[in-house]
Amino acid sequence: PPFHRPRGGVERTLLVHCVFVPVTSCFGSCPRRDGERACYGRQRSAMHSLLPFLLSFLLLAPPSSAFYLPGVAPKAFRDGQIVQLKVQTLVSPDTPLQFDYYSLPFCTPERVQDLHENLGEALAGDKAHTSPYAAKMKEDVFCQATCRKQYTGKQMQEFGDFVELGYRANMRLDSLPLSELVTFSQEDGSGDEETYNLGFSIGDKQGGKGEGEPQYTLNNHLRFRILYHPAEEDDHPVSGEEPGSYIVGFHVEPMSVKHTYEGAFRDGVPLTTCSKVESVGV
Repeated sequence: PPFHRPRGGVERTLLVHCVFVPVTSCFGSCPRRDGERACYGRQRSAMHSLLPFLLSFLLLAPPSSAFYLPGVAPKAFRDGQIVQLKVQTLVSPDTPLQFDYYSLPFCTPERVQDLHENLGEALAGDKAHTSPYAAKMKEDVFCQATCRKQYTGKQMQEFGDFVELGYRANMRLDSLPLSELVTFSQEDGSGDEETYNLGFSIGDKQGGKGEGEPQYTLNNHLRFRILYHPAEEDDHPVSGEEPGSYIVGFHVEPMSVKHTYEGAFRDGVPLTTCSKVESVGV
């Protein structure tokens, strides 16, 4: 499928489940348009300032049949090594306006940091931040509660506005973009077809258009699938060291789950709606 690094041999899968627990996951919507013009102006200004750099880079680049941009080449991770998940932008198929990931009140790490872009990410126009999600090579994680959120009515309306416009949240892992597998039925009844969409959907809409007030569900449970391929000994530059594994795919299955727990919520409290040893059922 697309968004994969081609590697020979058999791919293997690492599972990571990350959850945030909102007080409610259904909310109404109120149109929101303020600030879009200023945001669009900043985007145009940033693009204009980048054009001279791009032109200079293209003029100085030597001819080559194929090459890796700096920071895009795959990296071999040792077993148990931390793999950094980055959050990026919110994009929509219905509008050209993009927003920063933390424009919405998602879970955050203790400190949100802007990550320095390598040349490959800069040319792709990416802007990344640290995320609250953590993964380790070849270590499955199930039902990891990331945070608990209590949203105000205004915040719920903001989520509804973004869901209404079909916004998706982009993430990146080892320079690979996050993608969501989508299955839909053929109109001629010939069967199902699968495709990949970049990022994950923030939520879904139910009702509206004569069916009453629309309701929106928030995708508060993310099931990550990280595909990896063991590196060959010849791929590792240092003789005698463990060759590690390459990340070749980064997928997600977003879902809305009304998580429950016993007693008061606290860090590390076990959820009664899923288990740390097996996948959540929906």
